[in-house]
Amino acid sequence: MFSLGLGALAVLKPLFAVVAVAGAAVAIAVLLRPELATPLTLFLVYASVPAVAINSQGVPQAVGAVIPFLLVLPMAYYLWRGESIVFDRNLALLLLLMGAAVASSVNALDQSAAFESVLTLALEGVITYVLVVNVIRTKESIRIAIWTLISVGAILATFSVVQAVTGTYSQPYGGFALVGADFFRGLTDTPRLAGPLGDPNYYAQIMAALLPLAILRIKAEKSPSLRLFAGASALLILVAIALTYSRGAVLALVAVLVLLVVYRYVNLRYALTALLCAAVIVAAIPDLRERVTSISDVGSATSVEGGDPDADQSIRARWTETRAAALAFSENALIGLGPQNFPLHYQEYARRIGTGIHTRVRFGATRGDIPQREAHNLLVGIAADLGLIGLVLFLAILWTAMSRLARLQRRAARIDPEIANYAGGFLLALVTYLITGVFLTLAFERYLWLLVALASATTVVGIRILRLHAAAETRA
Repeated sequence: MFSLGLGALAVLKPLFAVVAVAGAAVAIAVLLRPELATPLTLFLVYASVPAVAINSQGVPQAVGAVIPFLLVLPMAYYLWRGESIVFDRNLALLLLLMGAAVASSVNALDQSAAFESVLTLALEGVITYVLVVNVIRTKESIRIAIWTLISVGAILATFSVVQAVTGTYSQPYGGFALVGADFFRGLTDTPRLAGPLGDPNYYAQIMAALLPLAILRIKAEKSPSLRLFAGASALLILVAIALTYSRGAVLALVAVLVLLVVYRYVNLRYALTALLCAAVIVAAIPDLRERVTSISDVGSATSVEGGDPDADQSIRARWTETRAAALAFSENALIGLGPQNFPLHYQEYARRIGTGIHTRVRFGATRGDIPQREAHNLLVGIAADLGLIGLVLFLAILWTAMSRLARLQRRAARIDPEIANYAGGFLLALVTYLITGVFLTLAFERYLWLLVALASATTVVGIRILRLHAAAETRA
């Protein structure tokens, strides 16, 4: 009966059948080898496989929600072995942040959007965090996690590079190589690659966060083949980022290059050479050069609409959205407008700002409608939605994760250079993500919370190693 059903499914929806068979194989593998669940889950989440399966193959949405729970098996295994549950400061802060989001929902005009946002935070934030910090318990598991993420970046970048080289922009490669919608709407001649997310800027953000991890592996790995793979992956990821034409990602990469020199992961001479090569690449690609140099037009973003025809419209519009969100925060300072509710108030506050206002949707199914715009700034957007309480808690989570990584990196540098390298990699990954977030609202937030969870897991493992070393020295 099962075979007949699968055969019928293969005829009607072949890709769906492939997903079903793959899912069954994954379930069996995880049951037989629980330790496989961790890299498998990280791969599926960072490659956005569940979202692609839901959007492109019609897989039920509930299937995607189940993916993080694959980590329950290895977590149960560790608990069965007598390991204690990890409950750290950041988990407490995450729970408080979710409480702030629930409290902020009282103000929400769109209760359904607020509820969905809280549910997303619970699943992609709190639950993912609990599971990840309780299954990443050794240096080897951290190393496997890092290589899993690097492999995801290399695979997604390969799709992007192949798509660009062959010019197959209408071919989504199963949903993992989308192109920015503006290209198909005729708004631009430049196809901005968008990976599995469908948005070039967010695709650049999640790829840029992987670059420091790959770069640090080039020097740290003992195996020549792994160093070669890390270098090739870094190059592929860098090319994929360039093909998104994301200005925010370019600024983030320059900042990370500076930090790599400051932390002495990269020699200054090599850094200057890399910067020169990057400048040559930017200069050689006219569309990329135009977008990068348009950053200098930010001063004209404050001009009255129509007063400066040379002003970059995108920059002016984003500046209006950010200022509108800041105004919304100032008038709803304590608990904000409600999770994911600023877009409903955009028109109200943007008209009071007076520059670069989107008054009508110009393309697509909602053409002519009054648009709802995001804040286009990670922190300002959270402030507008969740107010001061939510913003402080969010910043506290980031500060806790990053400051603990920085301390671990310094303390472990001589005692255990390997764990210090892991800490430095995740610290730079979070810095990269946040710098790109200066120009983006928090979306696809599973990536941020996954990075925070991996950072915290690295810190927990590192502190344990340092304590064992201190105890051994005391006995000696």
